[in-house]
Amino acid sequence: MTHHAPASIPNRTAPVASPASGSSVLATAHTGDATGADSLARAIVSGRVEAWFQPEVDLTTGRTVAYEALARWHHPRRGVLPAGAFIDLAAHEGTVGTVSEIVTADAVRAAVAWAPAGIRTWVNVSPGQLGDDRFVDRLHTRCRAVGLPPHALGIEITERGHLDDLDGTIRRLGALRDLGVGIALDDFGTGHSSLVRLRRLPVDVIKLDRRFVAGVTVDPADRAVAETLITLADRLGLDVVAEGVEDAATAHLLRRLGCRRAQGWLWSPALAPLEARRVAGRRWRTGAEGPLRSEI
Repeated sequence: MTHHAPASIPNRTAPVASPASGSSVLATAHTGDATGADSLARAIVSGRVEAWFQPEVDLTTGRTVAYEALARWHHPRRGVLPAGAFIDLAAHEGTVGTVSEIVTADAVRAAVAWAPAGIRTWVNVSPGQLGDDRFVDRLHTRCRAVGLPPHALGIEITERGHLDDLDGTIRRLGALRDLGVGIALDDFGTGHSSLVRLRRLPVDVIKLDRRFVAGVTVDPADRAVAETLITLADRLGLDVVAEGVEDAATAHLLRRLGCRRAQGWLWSPALAPLEARRVAGRRWRTGAEGPLRSEI
């Protein structure tokens, strides 16, 4: 499906609604409320679903080293909704693949602006996308169309759904890696067979799940799990990105444990494309000195 950007989208800079505020989107669909499924379908057609970009920060230099593209819905009554607020609705209505294609197309176009600075753009791909044998060629075609080097792009997968056809997934990921596209395993440590499958998957990065990250400063078990996974990744020659970092003490401890990159609201939520482009060159504070603000 072709994604046409709207001529005007209100409240582009409005605060993103919390997941809780959008938790009833699926419920309203079942009551026939216009804020439910039919308006999501209209939002897709009219370009009110798009990619926003959350910075990934180098914990040593404070530089933005990557952006993760995340789906956002410009809802007419609820403001900008994060993906977590409507992904269940999209799954219920069978539009997850369409939303994923929109985010992928947006990400490829936006990445052209910051790729020259060495900033990679990561995209979450749905099982349906990666399961399509045409996906690799389509992604390569999109990159060529805008002049984006494939190595400036990365895709994120999870064990859930993506690895049902493990051999096919490995083949397609290998083709992407041959192009230079980065491969990340998201939500690492939460799958039932992460360690077994990690040995076979052609991945470059593992993303440490926020459920472990949130408790590293207060829960010895979470800290032990995080430290073990970071050490394992290092031994395997993989980079680690910690997700969901929300305070300076967590950032400081992760750096001490050997984690080099992280993302989270401590530095920035996902940003609209123009704002992401504006702050791409900023340096973010990464110490435990108190509230962190960006510096030019």
